[in-house]
Amino acid sequence: MNPSTKASASGREALAQAEDNPRSSRDQSPLALVRSPAKLNFEPRADMRTTSIITVPALLLISLAALACHPEPTCSPGQADCERIIADPPRQLGQHEAQLRLADIHAEYQLASADGLDADECSQLGERYQGLYERDTSIVAARFNVAAIHEACGAPDLAAQIYTELAELEHPQALNNLGVLAWSAGDRGHAESLFRRAVAADKTRALEARNNLAMAQRERYASSPAASRDVEAFEQAQAQLQSILAVDSSNRMAYENLARLYYDRGRRDDRSYLVLANLVVTQGQQVLEANGAASADLHNLRGLLLIEQQDQAQALRAFQRALEVEPEHVDANRNIAMVAIRFRDYAAAEHALELVLDVPVVAADVDAWIALGVAKRGLRKFDDAERAYRRALELDSSDPRPWYNLGILAQEHSSANADDEAALIASYETALGHYQTFIDVAGGIDVAGGIDVAGGGSRWRAPVAEARDRVATVKDSIASIELIRTSAGLYEEMILLESRQLLELHNHWRALEAEAVSLQALLEV
Repeated sequence: MNPSTKASASGREALAQAEDNPRSSRDQSPLALVRSPAKLNFEPRADMRTTSIITVPALLLISLAALACHPEPTCSPGQADCERIIADPPRQLGQHEAQLRLADIHAEYQLASADGLDADECSQLGERYQGLYERDTSIVAARFNVAAIHEACGAPDLAAQIYTELAELEHPQALNNLGVLAWSAGDRGHAESLFRRAVAADKTRALEARNNLAMAQRERYASSPAASRDVEAFEQAQAQLQSILAVDSSNRMAYENLARLYYDRGRRDDRSYLVLANLVVTQGQQVLEANGAASADLHNLRGLLLIEQQDQAQALRAFQRALEVEPEHVDANRNIAMVAIRFRDYAAAEHALELVLDVPVVAADVDAWIALGVAKRGLRKFDDAERAYRRALELDSSDPRPWYNLGILAQEHSSANADDEAALIASYETALGHYQTFIDVAGGIDVAGGIDVAGGGSRWRAPVAEARDRVATVKDSIASIELIRTSAGLYEEMILLESRQLLELHNHWRALEAEAVSLQALLEV
């Protein structure tokens, strides 16, 4: 999630026992739904920046036009050539004419961008806006649009230079977009300062900046420690969003952000705010529906609120409705995958995750890769499952959960495909190693946090206990195999001994029989 856009979320998964949904010890580690995160993940989106081309200048600055004069030869009054040497200053365009020219270029922009802008189109559109600005420097919107074209065409550094130039004039859209770039670069404090300046520059119309400022304040609240929660930041964010809705009662992003703000507080501090979040979602959906619009974010939040009510079936439907509005909605796809795994619909989970794995925030999400591994394992794609778990480890080697899932994979599946006893024991020993690594890493996390894994109250206490049970089970399995192997060896030795004894007895009787024949022969002589 980023300011004024959808909530990107980081999931919370427990192993063995989920926070909200305990499962049996033979299930894969339960996967919690994607939550609105404590840390915003920046995903640039058009409605976050003021990147849309401005067709009507918000502000026409009055400026003096400089004389365009040839340096030589000098011209004295009365000379016949004076008119050719000294040019008249260009006439400033009136507001109506400026709007028409901006609209003309904008129509060209819309036509060109319908199938994506190529390099030539980027250059031509930028030149046209720049030419209009040079023709009349009071048309600041044209200069801003040059920057917007640069950003749309993948040149954010060039865009930032122009935004910085316009920021000196306290241009609200330029300040907002500079804030977005600062946010993307990880400079949260500077970004919030720029959003604040943008709001101050246009208190009524800088709605994107006000949304962004509210979400920056929301992040400060959500990321503050529970013991010293930044309630002031929450109240500031709430005030910003309520101000937007007072001016624009159908502002989709304000409804989304206010609902998310209440959801975050309800999850973290006071569950009564979940009721407020639900009310905002309902009101926002009603207003948008009346205007023929819809919000994937609000449907997604509705699903999360239903999860809080333990209504997973209706939550799944809400996430699906989010995808009806926005098929590639990142969080809705991830949430569908998590619910599908709980319902053991591994094919649906696999499909939902693979739709969004190319999105950077998902590709870097450990939870998504663990969930994909669980889905692949459920579909008996064991090699793919192992690759997914190991990708999760590459992203965060301090996370113990992939080790637990790798242990299950080796214990329950690799062992089932073992060709002989040696391969079976090797699979079990691999599982032991993975479980022990999980116990060590999870124990290290809790010890570092001052929590005794063996005691109560630890997130990892139950998973570690289950891992230890699995270790004991695997060791018993190995011991049983070795006992059977030993018993088989003893049995073979016993059979061999018995065979030898029978052979010796047989030979003995043959010898006795031979002696008896000899005695008979002597008696007959």
